[in-house]
Parts: sequence; structure tokens; C-alpha cells
Amino acid sequence: MKNFPKALIAALLICSAALATNDVSAYAASPASSPDPWLSAETALPVGGVNVLLRSSGAAAFLNTDSGKLDVLPPGQKVLDAQVLTNPTKWVLLTADESGAIEKQVFDSDGKILRATEYPVKLPEQGEARWAAPTAKTQERLMIRSGNRFTLYDTAGHQVLRYDATIRPNASYEYASVDDWDFSAYPYLAVEYEGQRIMASDFFVRVVNLYDKSVRELPGLAIDKQLEFDARSRLRVWTSFGYDGIRPANATSPDPSQQQSFHAVYDPGSGKAAVDHKLRFDLQEGSEPSGWQTQTAGDYVFVRDLTAGSWNLYAADGKQPIASAQTGLETNARFVRYDPASKTAYFLVGNASNAGKPTLRKIRL
Repeated sequence: MKNFPKALIAALLICSAALATNDVSAYAASPASSPDPWLSAETALPVGGVNVLLRSSGAAAFLNTDSGKLDVLPPGQKVLDAQVLTNPTKWVLLTADESGAIEKQVFDSDGKILRATEYPVKLPEQGEARWAAPTAKTQERLMIRSGNRFTLYDTAGHQVLRYDATIRPNASYEYASVDDWDFSAYPYLAVEYEGQRIMASDFFVRVVNLYDKSVRELPGLAIDKQLEFDARSRLRVWTSFGYDGIRPANATSPDPSQQQSFHAVYDPGSGKAAVDHKLRFDLQEGSEPSGWQTQTAGDYVFVRDLTAGSWNLYAADGKQPIASAQTGLETNARFVRYDPASKTAYFLVGNASNAGKPTLRKIRL
């Protein structure tokens, strides 16, 4: 490993621009395919008191929710993983360049680069990678996925172990492949599979203990999910679903007459849910959207009822909502932060008259 490799210097010059109040309009082009990549950000991680780290389709941005300033990592570095650490607060980006060189970049809470190191490991073509922070018992780890196979490395680039997550064809599925995964709570590896059957697919999550290779499958409806380990090494799983659209008759679908789990927190060792947030989402006939949309930002969960046009906000551990049946929010909003002191929720909102320039909206609850 080495500090500040020459190839990294240019990539660490973060594109920055002073923006008009609450107008996130001066971000640079990014490798994300969406014209508004941050409205569809897969990850929103609050950093300290006012900042948020966003990750979207291989790109990352650092948002200040006071000024509305958005700093975007320039093209040329694909973001593989993004994490926020505490005591002290800092954030970590795992990136790869066009040659497959993997770099770990560490920033302070204000977005200032502290250090950068390059792993002596190459990312395979179409490969993915995740990073696990050091603990009292283990050093930091790097996990690389290629297809259904996972390889764990230490910081010196030595292989620690390999795990084949392949599920053989069986009576349920003709083929099952890894659709999503997380590894930030070593020794646990969480994997979402897509199991393909005639005319339809099911999605299910398994948690692997890499010490003994034991596997637990989590309960839940077999629809597409998102997942991540939280700061307490618990696995969070959440769903979004639209009733509208054409679906095969044998596809798994929620029952609109029943409550649906939209967010749950699991103990990865036991597979038991410590928290399971559920609501009923009615089916609306016709072409109007119905179902639900779930987004997370740090320790908070936003869920929108697409049928009613309302939304609720929860603490990840809270059984009762912080706010419920709220209305008046734009349909393309991305929840990015909640401040419990001021009881304010923050959203990036698309501007229909100014495509590609989302604005920052604050809602006092």
C-alpha cells in the first residue's frame, strides 16, 4: 500500500461550486445514468450535524443541508462502497479506476481528504467490492464479488477466504443469482438472491456467517429488497412495490388487504427481527400509481403511500412514527436527513422546469 498514489491526486480534486440558497444546481457530470442521479440515490448517510454522503450508480456526492452545496466526485473513479464511521466522525469511499485499481479514501466530517491508500488487488471485470471497518477483534477487510463467488482479502492483498454463494437448480428455481449484498459487519455476509422460475422471479435474503459457513434465510415476501448493515452490525431490509403495471399471473405480489412489511431490522446471528415496520397500502384501480416507496437516511426511514399520496417517517428502532399521514411532498423527492433537535426532515426534490437541478427542501414536523 502507499499513500496518495499519483493516479489518485486528480480524482481527489472534488468538483465543488457555491450554489444559490437551497439550490443544488452546480454539480458536475457523473457516471450515473440518471439525469438526476441524486434523486435516485441508493444510499444517504448523514455525516455529523449537517452533511450527507450520497451514493448513486457508481458515483458519490457530499451534500451540506445548511448551504445546499453539493460536491461530486469527478468521473474516472467508480465508487464501490461508501460508509460513515464515528468516534471520530469520518467517511470512507472505496473506489476503482479504469484499470481496476482499488483505492480507499478517508475524509473528515467536513469532506477534507485525510488519507488515501491503494489495495494491491485488482477489481475483476464486472466485479464489485465492499469494505469492512476494523474492530477490536479484526483488522479491516476487503470483499470482492465476481458473479456468485466472494473472495475476502486483508489490507496486504492476501486472500483470507473464499465463499461460493451459488444455489444449485432445484424444484423452486431454475436459476438463482446474487442480486445485492452487503459485508460491512464481518463475519456476516448478507446476500439477496433473485430466484428465476417460469415467467417470474422471487427475491430472498440469506445471511452467511463466514466463520462457520452457516446460512440463515430471512423471512419476508419474495419481492425485490434493499439491504445494509447498520452501525450496530444489524441487518436492515426494506422494500418498495408498485401494484400498477403488467405482471405474470404467477409472480409474487403483496395482498393489498393485508399490512406489508416495508422495513425491518434483523439480528444477523439469529435471523430474528428486532423491529418490523408494517402498514397497509391499498390498491387503486386504473392507471394511477399505488403501492409504497421506502427510503432510508442513516437511522431514519421514510415511507410513501403511493395510493394515498401521503408519507410517514420513523426512527429505524421506533415502533411509532415520528410523523404520519404527511402530504404535499413532490413525487420525485429523495429523503436525505432528519434532524431530531429541530424536528426537520430534508429532501432533494426534482425541479420539472429545470431538469438536472434538484433543490433542497426542508419540512418542519
